[in-house]
Formats: sequence, structure tokens, C-alpha cells
Amino acid sequence: MIDVKNDADNAIYNVEQQLREHGDKIPQNVKDQINGDVTSLNEAITTEDIDKIKEALERLKNSQMEI
Repeated sequence: MIDVKNDADNAIYNVEQQLREHGDKIPQNVKDQINGDVTSLNEAITTEDIDKIKEALERLKNSQMEI
């Protein structure tokens, strides 16, 4: 569980950093999708449900590819 949460935290940090660095080049709809996935992952982390965290992390990684 700790490793999954660490992976999730790292993914959130990396995505937010990419948004700050390249935000002006990313379409608004992509930013909205990524921000929604970040929010979902943050909520999943608080549930302590490992499957929910993994699912939300996978969605964030998929939307991150749009950057």
C-alpha cells in the first residue's frame, strides 16, 4: 500500500510540474482532464482502497501522455 501511495504521489507531483512548465502549450480540455484525474487520484489515496488507487493512477498516467 505504501509503495502504491508513493507512486501516486510521485505521479501527481510530476504531472503538476509538467503542467506548470508547459501549461501554455497544452489545450484547455487536456488540462481539465488531467486536473480531474489528479483530483480523483487524491481522493482515491484517502480511501485506502488499493484497487481504487491503482485505477486512478492508471487514468492519470494515460491522460499524462497527452502532454
